[in-house]
Amino acid sequence: MPTTALGTRQQHFAARCSTEAAPNDPKIMTEGADQPRQMDKQAQGLQRSKAETSGRVLSNRTVAAYATGLLALAVGLAWFLLAEFATGSEIDKARIDVVRTVGSIVLGAGGGVALLLAARRQQTAEQDLAHRRRVQQHAERVAADTQDLQQQIARDNVADATERRITELFDKAVDKLGADNAAVRFGGLYALERLAGHAINQQHAIAHVLCAYLRMPYSDPGEPPADDVDESQKVLFQRRREEREVRLAVQRVLAEHLRPEEQDGRISAGFWPAVTIDLTGATLLDFDWTGCRTVKPATFSRATFVGDAVFTGASFGDLVRFDLARFTGRSWWDSATFDSLTLFTGTTFTRDALFHDATFTGRAMFNEVKIEHAAWFHGTTFGEQAMFVQSSLTEDTFFNEATFADFVAFPRQSAVDLDGARILVNNSRNPRTRARLPVGWALEPLTHVPEDLDGGPWFVVRHTSGTVQIA
Repeated sequence: MPTTALGTRQQHFAARCSTEAAPNDPKIMTEGADQPRQMDKQAQGLQRSKAETSGRVLSNRTVAAYATGLLALAVGLAWFLLAEFATGSEIDKARIDVVRTVGSIVLGAGGGVALLLAARRQQTAEQDLAHRRRVQQHAERVAADTQDLQQQIARDNVADATERRITELFDKAVDKLGADNAAVRFGGLYALERLAGHAINQQHAIAHVLCAYLRMPYSDPGEPPADDVDESQKVLFQRRREEREVRLAVQRVLAEHLRPEEQDGRISAGFWPAVTIDLTGATLLDFDWTGCRTVKPATFSRATFVGDAVFTGASFGDLVRFDLARFTGRSWWDSATFDSLTLFTGTTFTRDALFHDATFTGRAMFNEVKIEHAAWFHGTTFGEQAMFVQSSLTEDTFFNEATFADFVAFPRQSAVDLDGARILVNNSRNPRTRARLPVGWALEPLTHVPEDLDGGPWFVVRHTSGTVQIA
């Protein structure tokens, strides 16, 4: 039995005897309780020692010792063979041949073992190289992912800082736009305009703010007060006049950024392409919408247009509403295009309205419209339904050479002038197309159809002395 194992057992026996002999001795109890933990530590140390020994590389001293031993063994075998078989007899020669043959076999086997070991070393080297390459590739991927993550975090931080800065500038500009001082309001307006140029995603919100400002209640300053009136009246007049100038500036800024083309035909860098216009109930002063284009809905319902309103060449790509609006001055709509549903229901024109060469691609609803002066629809094109039901049209409402490619309806009793208007009846798209004309007008076949008119049959409206004509 090994001495180490015997000593360990003797220690266990002595510890157990001591514990039994003095069970109430705290020192002995503590030492007895510590014995298992010490044994665990010894076992763990032995395992670590074995693991370290198994993974240890042979040292040069060990290799030299093995080589010396093998050389001594070879010398001893050679001396033994010379001593035993050096007599020169035939039997010794035969024995020497056998030994030589066996030695050749042994040497061949040793060479095979050496080749196997060399192959194993090569395999180990290749595996080690492949492992290092994988480790390097993994390290490179981790480094690249870490760099990408850091760059993304940096970009997110920059974006967050930019958003906070934009929000701060937006809030300050809106606060200025609501200030009592007109100069401060001008500053807030142009700060918002500048912000929209740098933050494209804020253009929609800024357009909403400007529209909301125009929807605020407005009082016309009227005539300048006399010199002998109360000072408060002069102050009130001055404030209202300043407010008028601010509102005109807001209208100009809004219109300028809705004009897509510059003079050379390029798209303007300041164009706001995707904003929604909501001027419901707004009071608009000398409104100039020339060449403006909206691709989203535009609402002017119940708006009041003070002074002249110009929509020449304007383009509305979505729903546009002028229902219940009131135009106190002249309005120009020549060459304007309406690509979707257009509502003029209940609109009042107190002065001239000119729709020369306007194009309504979608339905045009002029029901209950009130024209108090004159209106010209010369060369206007209505691609879908055109409804003028229960409208008040004067004898100075002209539809000469207007084109109706779908259903059209006028009040039965109306002094409107339809001479030369062209109407497409029973087209292939809508076989039930009809034209409801006022008393005194009828349809005649159009014998010479212009090249700009597709399909057919086309009719032209002529004045007669008959009753209501329904084609």
